[in-house]
Amino acid sequence: MAVHPMRDLLRPCRKATTATHTPWPHPRTAATARPNPAAKQPSLETGLHYARSYATLTGGPHVTVSTKHEGFPLGRWLLRQRRQADLYTKKFSATYPADPHLSAIDRGGTTMERSLGDQPLQGPLVDRGLQLVPSNGFPGTPESVGQWLYAQCVAYQELHPEQQRRLAQLGVTRHHIHSARPRRVSQRASFAAGLVHARAYTVQHGHLAISRGMSYNDYALGLWLANKRKRASDSRLPQDQVEALNAIDPWWNPPWRYPWQLTYHTTRATIRDLPLDPVRGFPDLPAGATRWLITQCTNYNDLHPGQQQLLADLGITAQDALRAKPQRESRQRPHPGAPQPRPSTVSSSIDGWPALRTFVRTSPRRTRNRTVRRRARRLPPGLVAL
Repeated sequence: MAVHPMRDLLRPCRKATTATHTPWPHPRTAATARPNPAAKQPSLETGLHYARSYATLTGGPHVTVSTKHEGFPLGRWLLRQRRQADLYTKKFSATYPADPHLSAIDRGGTTMERSLGDQPLQGPLVDRGLQLVPSNGFPGTPESVGQWLYAQCVAYQELHPEQQRRLAQLGVTRHHIHSARPRRVSQRASFAAGLVHARAYTVQHGHLAISRGMSYNDYALGLWLANKRKRASDSRLPQDQVEALNAIDPWWNPPWRYPWQLTYHTTRATIRDLPLDPVRGFPDLPAGATRWLITQCTNYNDLHPGQQQLLADLGITAQDALRAKPQRESRQRPHPGAPQPRPSTVSSSIDGWPALRTFVRTSPRRTRNRTVRRRARRLPPGLVAL
C-alpha cells in the first residue's frame, strides 16, 4: 500500500474544516445599495428601487416612455411592466404578481391603461393657461394631444378612478365626455384640402409628377400624392377620388415605374424651346437629356403606349426613334502633344464603337493584373506570385 504522508497529514484538517463549514448565505443586495441602472435586463427589485425613488422625488411615477431617473430607463421599464401585466391577466385570468408592489407606489398600478403620458400634459397646459374645450375637439392643443384627450373621453367609463382624477386635473370631467368631438379631420375633408393644392400645382407646372418629399405652399403635396398612389395601387382609393385626380393629370399614377415619370418631366423642362435632331443624336441638348432620350429611342418598342404618347408630345415619334443614333466620336487622331478631344455626351460603347473594343481587348489583362495583386497581398513576406 502506497504511503502518502502529505495526504494523511491533511486529511484530519480537511475533515475538521468540512465539519465546521457552514454554507454562505445567498448574496443579496443591501437595502442601501444602489442597483446598476445600465443593466440590460433589470430585475423587478431594480425597477422598483428607481420607481420608489422617482415617486418620492416627484410625488408619483408619472412618466413618459422616454423618462430616465438616475440613468435608469424608468419609462420603458414601466411600459414593459404594463404590457406584461396585460398578457398575464389575459392568459391566467389573475392579477399580475408585481401589481401589489407597484400599487404601493402609485394607486393606479401598472394595470392602469394609458397611465403613461397624462401627467406630463398638466404642466404645459396650466403654464399656457389653455382651457380645454372638448366640444370643439380641444382646440389649441397639438393634434396628437387633442386626439389622445378625445380617446380618453370615449373610454372614460373604463378608466381607473385614479385616471379619472388626473383627467379632472386637466379639466376633463364626467360632464365633458358626451360633448367631446374628435380632433382628427375626416378623410373626405383631408382629400378636398389636398386636391386644392394639387390643382394649383398643376396650373403652374402642368403635371403632378412630384417627389415624395416635396412641399408646395407649405403643404406636403408630395407625401399626400404618394399616399394616394399607394392606396390606388392597392385598390383602396375611392373611385370618385381617382376620377378627380385623373381629371387634373391623367398620368398622376402611371402604370410604369414612377421614376420614369419624374425624369420625363425633368427632361421636358430642360429641352423646352430647344431643337430636336434624333438623326444626329440630339447634339443641341444637355448631356443628361441626350442620354435619356437616346435610351428611350433605343428601347422604344418596349415602352408602354402611354410612354410613347408622352414622347410624341415632346416631338419624338416612332420614325424618329428608329432613326435616332448616338453621337459618334471623332475618328481623327490628334498629333502628339495636342489636347485630347472632349468625350461625347453619349457613351461610345453603344453599337460597337472603339471604346467598347478597347475595353473588351484590355479587360482580361486588367482582370489578371488585379488577380495577381490580390494574391500578392495574401502571400507571406519573401515570396513572389507567379
